[in-house]
Amino acid sequence: MRKFILSLVFIFLITSIFSLGAIADDSDLYEITFDNYNYNNGSTVNVLIKNTSLDEISNWNLSFNLENDTQVLDYWCCNLIQNNNIVTIAPVDWNYTIQPGSTLNIGFTTNTPSDIFSDIILSFDSNNLNSNNSNSNIKSLSEANSKFAFEMFKQINSGESGNNVFYSPLSVSTALTMMYQGADGQTKTEMSDVLNYNNIDMDILNNDYQFLLSTLENVDEFVTLNIGNSIWIDDSFKPKPNFIDINNNYFDAEVLNIDLQSIQTVDLINGWISNETNGLINNMVNESNLSDAIMCLINAIYFQGDWTSPFNSDDTSERSFIKDNNTQTTIDMMMKYDDIEFSKGEDYSAVKLPYGEEKVSMYCVLPTKETSIDTFIQTLTMDKFTEIKDNLTLKSHFYLGLPKFKMEYGTKSIKKQLRDMGMSSAFSLIADFSGISDNSILVSDVLHKAVIEVDEEGTKAAATTVVIVDPTSVDKDNFYANRPFVFLIVDDTTDTILFMGKAADLSK
Repeated sequence: MRKFILSLVFIFLITSIFSLGAIADDSDLYEITFDNYNYNNGSTVNVLIKNTSLDEISNWNLSFNLENDTQVLDYWCCNLIQNNNIVTIAPVDWNYTIQPGSTLNIGFTTNTPSDIFSDIILSFDSNNLNSNNSNSNIKSLSEANSKFAFEMFKQINSGESGNNVFYSPLSVSTALTMMYQGADGQTKTEMSDVLNYNNIDMDILNNDYQFLLSTLENVDEFVTLNIGNSIWIDDSFKPKPNFIDINNNYFDAEVLNIDLQSIQTVDLINGWISNETNGLINNMVNESNLSDAIMCLINAIYFQGDWTSPFNSDDTSERSFIKDNNTQTTIDMMMKYDDIEFSKGEDYSAVKLPYGEEKVSMYCVLPTKETSIDTFIQTLTMDKFTEIKDNLTLKSHFYLGLPKFKMEYGTKSIKKQLRDMGMSSAFSLIADFSGISDNSILVSDVLHKAVIEVDEEGTKAAATTVVIVDPTSVDKDNFYANRPFVFLIVDDTTDTILFMGKAADLSK
């Protein structure tokens, strides 16, 4: 059946007739996008049902009204039963299940043009809502991580005018959350404030983090996303068992007891990081980093995703890239005409480029020519990013130019940025990590490194965060990106920001 390009899109958020304890409200369960395209003799209609919950939906049906003289000629994807003027679309014989994060497309044609399709109702038996984890509602955690992501991005960027920036907020927050398990008093309060955990109970936080990490690693069969955690403990230090058990059980952290001052340990840690990041990050730590360390908490993330719609390498050519100081450099620009989701606001334009099954995407945000990249970043918040996503509209035959680039950021100490955000006592003599040890300890440094490669086929990215712990006796309309832009890699199933970056200087 011929597919028509749909020009009219609007979204109906349906009010459900049942409640589910794991979901905050019904709008979190699903959304329906209803499109129709009129032509000379009739209409082609698509109904998209997107499961935005964390649960499978089965035994559902969809019904809506047709105009009196409208008849259905053909359909696809699901059975269709016509009863007078009410069309009911039900699951196929094998009871098609809508998986979390997936979108089901139901299409049909009508005999006459019609613009009126109303009373859209999605109904299903609550007994057939199959929960993957009935106690998990990661919306609060996702919002907390997103707020941290933009706040940290601004702090890192503040000292990088004219330079590239790239980091993984998920990696940083995961490593810090592992350390947070042993914080108390003022130190816990400050870490909670910076990580935006004030309204999240610790048990709920840990359960939701466990669910989040598991969900991310299985988000898309065509996307590789590996997340590894480890704790390296010096032979002279004995953390409290509960701290180790929580990190092992909820964060799946490997626990290794070893001589942290040994040169062999440096090689082992760097080898672990290299293995977890598929060789993208090497030589993360050295003997100087670990000279006084009694414990290291490490997170490593590796991502590889192929574009859902790849670029043709034959269309890549050398073009100019204009930096904020108006100097120009030569880059490889990937180009194509395609159907692209595009968003535009007063000071930006943006595109969404999905990977694999479209559950993970890269969002590229280009400030207007009058707005410098650093000025724009200062205005970028979770709410503004939500606006950017909400304003996305599918554009047909859209012209897209995106630089092909590699970027390495780090190894950087982000200790100052965390202090400036309000996490100061953790790095001082008054640090309270009594949940880890009765002995006085502090965080001496937090190291971060991230790399990314973007080409015609897709994206590879990796990041590592190392939290180094010392005893307190030691104190230490077209979108053409030919100018600086912001980019984010986001798991659209959980709204988790995996990576963020600023492309400011892409000199070859």
